[in-house]
Amino acid sequence: MAQILNELSILPMATGPVMPRAARDVMVVDDTAATQTILRRVLESAGHTVRIAANGLAAIPQYFERRPDVILMDVQMPVLDGLKTTQILRVFELDLPQVPIIIVTSENGNGYRDQCLAAGADEYVPKPFDTQNIPLLIGELCDRASSHPGVRTTAAPLKYLHPPEPVIDLPSALARLGGDKRLLRELVGFFLEDFPQLVRTERDGLANANWPSVQRASHSLKGLAANFTAVPAVRALQAVETSCDLKNAETTGKLMRVANIEIGRLLSALATEYSSIDVDAA
Repeated sequence: MAQILNELSILPMATGPVMPRAARDVMVVDDTAATQTILRRVLESAGHTVRIAANGLAAIPQYFERRPDVILMDVQMPVLDGLKTTQILRVFELDLPQVPIIIVTSENGNGYRDQCLAAGADEYVPKPFDTQNIPLLIGELCDRASSHPGVRTTAAPLKYLHPPEPVIDLPSALARLGGDKRLLRELVGFFLEDFPQLVRTERDGLANANWPSVQRASHSLKGLAANFTAVPAVRALQAVETSCDLKNAETTGKLMRVANIEIGRLLSALATEYSSIDVDAA
């Protein structure tokens, strides 16, 4: 046991179980068998139901099959890491109450908690951690989520919540182009010319299970959207691109629908602000 605890970098367990406020369905996303074992033991002794996903990609189908009450997410995992997985899951929850996500990791550098919260996590627990605190934290976050559905459950200050994001940020885009408004207008033209075929390629690729084609089209769309600092669209398209590794038409199809909504918002914003790009005044 001492060897396992050392491998996990956690503190010894309490002698008695910590009773939760209510039994929860907990998904543990971690690629280490020892970590899976110890967390399962701690959580089941506290009355929770536990299911395991060995990496981020494995977690996504489980999430769709039955949304858990809370997720414990490692960061350093093969195939798809914890932060990227968190970002993808949050894209699916645009119109749903958010499942609390707790990042549990040995990564504890300066500012790392901020990175986890920015990715969409509700809380960050660095190793070594006290096993008594995990069931308590789960209870707090789940109670808060039940009381305020659809609201991020983190107890951190409001600066850690996702502020309303602009659909595009043309001043930032223009600054990256050295103030060249003519070039910015040309980029708008390229987007308007290229995106319809890329969206069709995405859809055709999905229909024919041509995952490389979907990935390439999504990657190209993401690059076009990034020219206008269109953060919501870029995030949604990145999720589509990453999801192709699953080779699951239902999952990628759902993400594509979200991405298409964001592309529509991007187009509307470009149409609204296009007149502000006054070439003659450049």
